[in-house]
Amino acid sequence: MCNIVSNAKLMRNLWQVDVYMKLSTLSGLTTTNWMADVPGYQRPVWFHPGGIANILSMSNVVARYHVTYNSRHSEHPNQFMVKKDDGSKRLFVQSKMGLYYMDVSRADKHVVFVSTVENNRNNYSTT
Repeated sequence: MCNIVSNAKLMRNLWQVDVYMKLSTLSGLTTTNWMADVPGYQRPVWFHPGGIANILSMSNVVARYHVTYNSRHSEHPNQFMVKKDDGSKRLFVQSKMGLYYMDVSRADKHVVFVSTVENNRNNYSTT
């Protein structure tokens, strides 16, 4: 299961590891030995600053969030919808090449991951 991020703005806690992830892309073979945390995602991800996409494993996303897929009968067929804990939804639509993506180019689609001290405190008791 591959989780790899190329956008450093999504990450926290960047570190190097002793092993390498080998990636075979359309432009050739590359490697990385950098990992990072993405707030709101349950496991570390590989980091490759030269990448052109942020890729999360569907099985890892499903383990954390409610994911639905609609292949027909909607305004936008062939899309995945990820429902976050706060009720917000992220739509991943099918490209002409058959891959699924979330368009973050529009300002109303931008995603911000924030974890405040107050939110973290609410997860613990004071006793």
